[in-house]
Amino acid sequence: MIAELRTDVAEYLLRAESGERDKSLDDAISFISRQHERKRSALALEIYAEAARNLKVEAIVRRSAAIERELILTLVKITASPDLSPVELDARADMLRIIADGMTVRGLYTTDTDHTALARVLKPVFDMIVQIDSVTRS
Repeated sequence: MIAELRTDVAEYLLRAESGERDKSLDDAISFISRQHERKRSALALEIYAEAARNLKVEAIVRRSAAIERELILTLVKITASPDLSPVELDARADMLRIIADGMTVRGLYTTDTDHTALARVLKPVFDMIVQIDSVTRS
């Protein structure tokens, strides 16, 4: 899963850096909506359960999570307003991971989600997360 994330985020970063911000965000939304697939959810939750029992697996999961977090933070830094503080950037990257994690858990017991509709709803949420607004102005 982390290898897929690295590949996907690398593509998003290239698009964002080349000025294709909207395409990059659309791809990120697509990635998060895929976290909602049942098989992916079951595998992720099994890994987390094993990490709770096994310190070696926990260390691997922690390293993977750190890599994932840095990749997402980089994406947020490229796509967000340059006026955001490092603390605000971190919070926004964390919010994207929270959404993805929630999708993973929900995917285990929900099989009838319309992913096109979900992506349509996620788009303005992502736009809000990566753009500065009057509430977060420093």
